[in-house]
Amino acid sequence: MKPVTTDKPLPITNAIAIDKPYDTINKICAILTPYAQYVEFDNNNNAPLYFNEQDYCYLLLEGNVALIRQQDDLIVGWETAPFIFGLSNAHPFSPLTLSASENARLLCLPRQKAFELFSQLQLWESLTTVLVYITDRIFQHCKRVSQVTAYQTVRFLLLEFMQESPQVRERIPALYYIQRRCHLSRSGIMGILARLQKGKYITIHRGRLQALIRLPKRI
Repeated sequence: MKPVTTDKPLPITNAIAIDKPYDTINKICAILTPYAQYVEFDNNNNAPLYFNEQDYCYLLLEGNVALIRQQDDLIVGWETAPFIFGLSNAHPFSPLTLSASENARLLCLPRQKAFELFSQLQLWESLTTVLVYITDRIFQHCKRVSQVTAYQTVRFLLLEFMQESPQVRERIPALYYIQRRCHLSRSGIMGILARLQKGKYITIHRGRLQALIRLPKRI
């Protein structure tokens, strides 16, 4: 299997830049792929982390996948290929599900089988590297949801959005990206974006975030 390549985002000042272990993830995907099968999505391009009374690991080889909290449809995580979902424990009644982009290519295999291979092939160091990255991403999410004001939340999400590849930013409107990741109202987000645009802190064209010049601590 050819290693998955992706456009690595440029670091943005004041953003939380987390180094993704591309080589390690590609290595694990290459080892697990012969034991995995392609995912058949439901009508909404969703896939559960738990089904048929088993926990599953998902290998994201192409595209993007969002991790969605089912109770309120909030996006709590987002990954671009390559990535591996399901390495941590998933409860049978887990409120999380995967939502894939149209161009996503996902394979899955039982989590138990994946860990048997980790043990047989002594891949614990590689697994630990990926789990450390996942932990950093969880911390990033916790910092996002703990912002005090509406502006701080929008500011954090704009910085996070600029970490995505240009292709992702061109495909997803800035308003949609922010609204799906917080509980702020649509009008409130639009008001903050309009003020930032007017102050020439950001450039938005047809809803797409084109440039982030700088973001003040307060507005």
